[in-house]
Amino acid sequence: MLDAVIQKLMALQECDARRDNIQSQLERIPIEIARTEQKISQEKEAIEAAKKTILELEVRRKDIDIEIKQAEEQTGRYKNQQLQVKKNEEYQALQHEINDMGLKISDLEDSEIGIMLEIDEATDLAKKEEEERNQSIKELKTLISKREQHREEFQSELESADSAVKSATAELDEESLRVFQYVKMKAKRPPFIVPLEDQKCTGCYLRVPNEVKTDILKAGKLVRCINCGRILYSA
Repeated sequence: MLDAVIQKLMALQECDARRDNIQSQLERIPIEIARTEQKISQEKEAIEAAKKTILELEVRRKDIDIEIKQAEEQTGRYKNQQLQVKKNEEYQALQHEINDMGLKISDLEDSEIGIMLEIDEATDLAKKEEEERNQSIKELKTLISKREQHREEFQSELESADSAVKSATAELDEESLRVFQYVKMKAKRPPFIVPLEDQKCTGCYLRVPNEVKTDILKAGKLVRCINCGRILYSA
Protein backbone atom coordinates (compact mmCIF):
# COMPACT_ATOMS: atom_id res chain seq x y z
CA MET A 1 0.00 0.00 0.00
CA LEU A 2 1.04 3.56 -0.65
CA ASP A 3 0.52 4.51 3.00
CA ALA A 4 3.15 1.98 3.95
CA VAL A 5 5.56 3.45 1.38
CA ILE A 6 4.95 6.95 2.72
CA GLN A 7 5.65 5.75 6.26
CA LYS A 8 8.88 4.15 5.12
CA LEU A 9 9.87 7.30 3.23
CA MET A 10 9.16 9.40 6.31
CA ALA A 11 11.27 7.02 8.40
CA LEU A 12 14.09 7.44 5.87
CA GLN A 13 13.60 11.20 5.91
CA GLU A 14 13.96 11.27 9.70
CA CYS A 15 17.10 9.12 9.64
CA ASP A 16 18.50 11.11 6.73
CA ALA A 17 17.86 14.45 8.46
CA ARG A 18 19.56 13.21 11.63
CA ARG A 19 22.60 12.07 9.65
CA ASP A 20 22.78 15.37 7.76
CA ASN A 21 22.59 17.31 11.01
CA ILE A 22 25.41 15.29 12.56
CA GLN A 23 27.48 15.70 9.41
CA SER A 24 26.89 19.44 9.51
CA GLN A 25 28.02 19.54 13.14
CA LEU A 26 31.17 17.62 12.23
CA GLU A 27 31.97 19.97 9.37
CA ARG A 28 31.67 23.00 11.65
CA ILE A 29 34.09 21.66 14.27
CA PRO A 30 37.34 22.17 12.25
CA ILE A 31 36.20 25.70 11.40
CA GLU A 32 35.45 26.47 15.05
CA ILE A 33 38.77 24.99 16.16
CA ALA A 34 40.64 27.05 13.54
CA ARG A 35 38.91 30.22 14.77
CA THR A 36 39.77 29.38 18.37
CA GLU A 37 43.39 28.69 17.45
CA GLN A 38 43.49 32.07 15.71
CA LYS A 39 42.26 33.73 18.92
CA ILE A 40 45.02 31.94 20.85
CA SER A 41 47.58 33.22 18.35
CA GLN A 42 46.23 36.75 18.73
CA GLU A 43 46.50 36.55 22.52
CA LYS A 44 50.09 35.30 22.27
CA GLU A 45 50.96 38.02 19.75
CA ALA A 46 49.54 40.65 22.12
CA ILE A 47 51.72 39.31 24.95
CA GLU A 48 54.81 39.43 22.73
CA ALA A 49 53.91 42.91 21.50
CA ALA A 50 53.79 44.19 25.09
CA LYS A 51 57.19 42.62 25.78
CA LYS A 52 58.57 44.18 22.62
CA THR A 53 57.33 47.61 23.72
CA ILE A 54 59.18 47.26 27.02
CA LEU A 55 62.31 46.06 25.22
CA GLU A 56 62.20 49.07 22.88
CA LEU A 57 61.91 51.38 25.90
CA GLU A 58 64.91 49.66 27.50
CA VAL A 59 66.93 50.18 24.32
CA ARG A 60 66.01 53.87 24.30
CA ARG A 61 67.02 54.20 27.96
CA LYS A 62 70.38 52.55 27.27
CA ASP A 63 70.96 54.82 24.27
CA ILE A 64 70.29 57.89 26.42
CA ASP A 65 72.60 56.52 29.11
CA ILE A 66 75.36 56.20 26.50
CA GLU A 67 74.71 59.78 25.35
CA ILE A 68 74.95 61.00 28.96
CA LYS A 69 78.29 59.25 29.45
CA GLN A 70 79.60 60.65 26.16
CA ALA A 71 78.49 64.16 27.17
CA GLU A 72 80.15 63.77 30.58
CA GLU A 73 83.37 62.62 28.93
CA GLN A 74 83.28 65.59 26.57
CA THR A 75 82.69 67.89 29.52
CA GLY A 76 85.79 66.42 31.18
CA ARG A 77 87.83 67.07 28.06
CA TYR A 78 86.64 70.69 27.92
CA LYS A 79 87.61 71.18 31.56
CA ASN A 80 91.08 69.74 30.89
CA GLN A 81 91.46 72.11 27.96
CA GLN A 82 90.52 75.03 30.23
CA LEU A 83 93.50 74.24 32.42
CA GLN A 84 95.81 74.55 29.43
CA VAL A 85 94.54 77.74 27.74
CA LYS A 86 96.07 81.11 28.55
CA LYS A 87 93.63 83.52 26.92
CA ASN A 88 90.45 84.51 28.69
CA GLU A 89 88.46 84.37 25.44
CA GLU A 90 89.43 80.75 24.92
CA TYR A 91 88.64 79.98 28.55
CA GLN A 92 85.17 81.57 28.26
CA ALA A 93 84.48 79.73 24.97
CA LEU A 94 85.26 76.41 26.65
CA GLN A 95 83.11 77.40 29.63
CA HIS A 96 80.27 78.08 27.22
CA GLU A 97 80.70 74.59 25.78
CA ILE A 98 80.78 73.13 29.31
CA ASN A 99 77.54 74.95 30.18
CA ASP A 100 75.88 73.68 27.00
CA MET A 101 76.97 70.16 27.84
CA GLY A 102 75.53 70.58 31.33
CA LEU A 103 72.17 71.57 29.87
CA LYS A 104 72.31 68.66 27.45
CA ILE A 105 73.10 66.21 30.24
CA SER A 106 70.23 67.61 32.32
CA ASP A 107 67.80 67.19 29.42
CA LEU A 108 69.03 63.65 28.78
CA GLU A 109 68.67 62.75 32.44
CA ASP A 110 65.11 64.09 32.45
CA SER A 111 64.36 62.00 29.35
CA GLU A 112 65.90 58.96 30.98
CA ILE A 113 63.76 59.39 34.08
CA GLY A 114 60.67 59.75 31.89
CA ILE A 115 61.47 56.56 30.01
CA MET A 116 62.16 54.70 33.28
CA LEU A 117 58.69 55.70 34.47
CA GLU A 118 57.25 54.50 31.15
CA ILE A 119 59.06 51.18 31.58
CA ASP A 120 57.62 50.74 35.08
CA GLU A 121 54.09 51.52 33.90
CA ALA A 122 54.42 49.32 30.80
CA THR A 123 55.85 46.46 32.87
CA ASP A 124 53.00 46.58 35.40
CA LEU A 125 50.40 46.77 32.64
CA ALA A 126 52.05 43.99 30.63
CA LYS A 127 52.18 41.73 33.67
CA LYS A 128 48.48 42.24 34.39
CA GLU A 129 47.47 41.77 30.76
CA GLU A 130 49.69 38.70 30.40
CA GLU A 131 47.95 37.04 33.33
CA GLU A 132 44.55 37.81 31.80
CA ARG A 133 45.60 36.66 28.34
CA ASN A 134 47.16 33.45 29.68
CA GLN A 135 43.87 32.72 31.43
CA SER A 136 42.04 33.38 28.17
CA ILE A 137 44.46 31.06 26.32
CA LYS A 138 43.83 28.36 28.92
CA GLU A 139 40.07 28.67 28.44
CA LEU A 140 40.40 28.63 24.65
CA LYS A 141 42.55 25.49 24.79
CA THR A 142 39.92 23.86 27.01
CA LEU A 143 37.31 24.79 24.40
CA ILE A 144 39.40 23.14 21.69
CA SER A 145 39.70 19.98 23.80
CA LYS A 146 35.91 19.91 24.20
CA ARG A 147 35.38 20.36 20.48
CA GLU A 148 37.83 17.52 19.80
CA GLN A 149 35.83 15.37 22.18
CA HIS A 150 32.61 16.40 20.43
CA ARG A 151 34.18 15.39 17.11
CA GLU A 152 34.75 11.88 18.41
CA GLU A 153 31.21 11.72 19.78
CA PHE A 154 29.68 13.02 16.54
CA GLN A 155 31.79 10.59 14.52
CA SER A 156 30.37 7.72 16.55
CA GLU A 157 26.85 9.13 16.15
CA LEU A 158 27.40 9.50 12.41
CA GLU A 159 28.26 5.83 12.08
CA SER A 160 25.06 4.96 13.91
CA ALA A 161 23.06 7.40 11.75
CA ASP A 162 24.60 5.93 8.57
CA SER A 163 23.55 2.49 9.70
CA ALA A 164 19.99 3.72 10.36
CA VAL A 165 19.81 5.33 6.90
CA LYS A 166 20.98 2.11 5.27
CA SER A 167 18.36 0.12 7.17
CA ALA A 168 15.61 2.58 6.19
CA THR A 169 16.82 2.58 2.59
CA ALA A 170 16.69 -1.22 2.44
CA GLU A 171 12.97 -1.08 3.28
CA LEU A 172 12.16 0.88 0.10
CA ASP A 173 11.77 -0.18 -3.49
CA GLU A 174 14.16 1.25 -6.05
CA GLU A 175 11.66 3.64 -7.66
CA SER A 176 10.47 5.17 -4.36
CA LEU A 177 14.08 5.64 -3.27
CA ARG A 178 14.96 7.27 -6.59
CA VAL A 179 12.06 9.73 -6.22
CA PHE A 180 13.07 10.58 -2.64
CA GLN A 181 16.68 11.26 -3.61
CA TYR A 182 15.60 13.42 -6.55
CA VAL A 183 13.22 15.44 -4.35
CA LYS A 184 15.92 15.91 -1.72
CA MET A 185 18.30 17.25 -4.37
CA LYS A 186 15.71 19.69 -5.75
CA ALA A 187 14.02 20.86 -2.54
CA LYS A 188 17.39 21.38 -0.78
CA ARG A 189 15.92 21.42 2.72
CA PRO A 190 13.53 19.11 4.62
CA PRO A 191 10.78 18.15 4.92
CA PHE A 192 10.69 16.37 1.58
CA ILE A 193 7.46 14.49 2.32
CA VAL A 194 4.55 16.67 3.43
CA PRO A 195 0.76 16.37 3.81
CA LEU A 196 -1.72 18.06 1.50
CA GLU A 197 -4.10 20.21 3.53
CA ASP A 198 -6.95 22.35 2.16
CA GLN A 199 -5.66 21.80 -1.36
CA LYS A 200 -2.29 23.29 -0.30
CA CYS A 201 1.16 21.73 -0.13
CA THR A 202 2.39 22.21 3.44
CA GLY A 203 5.96 22.38 2.15
CA CYS A 204 5.58 25.54 0.06
CA TYR A 205 2.02 26.51 1.12
CA LEU A 206 0.88 26.94 -2.46
CA ARG A 207 -2.34 25.50 -3.89
CA VAL A 208 -2.22 22.52 -6.22
CA PRO A 209 -4.77 21.44 -8.88
CA ASN A 210 -7.66 19.11 -7.97
CA GLU A 211 -6.14 16.28 -9.99
CA VAL A 212 -3.14 16.24 -7.65
CA LYS A 213 -5.40 15.32 -4.74
CA THR A 214 -7.09 12.73 -6.93
CA ASP A 215 -3.73 11.21 -7.83
CA ILE A 216 -2.76 11.05 -4.15
CA LEU A 217 -5.80 8.92 -3.41
CA LYS A 218 -4.83 6.45 -6.13
CA ALA A 219 -2.98 3.48 -4.78
CA GLY A 220 0.59 2.76 -5.84
CA LYS A 221 1.64 6.18 -7.05
CA LEU A 222 3.89 8.79 -5.45
CA VAL A 223 2.66 12.31 -6.16
CA ARG A 224 4.78 15.43 -6.06
CA CYS A 225 3.86 19.09 -5.60
CA ILE A 226 3.87 20.88 -8.95
CA ASN A 227 5.33 23.97 -7.26
CA CYS A 228 8.13 22.80 -4.96
CA GLY A 229 8.47 19.15 -6.04
CA ARG A 230 7.97 17.65 -2.57
CA ILE A 231 6.26 14.30 -2.16
CA LEU A 232 2.65 14.75 -1.05
CA TYR A 233 0.32 12.51 0.92
CA SER A 234 -3.24 12.92 2.13
CA ALA A 235 -3.52 14.38 5.64
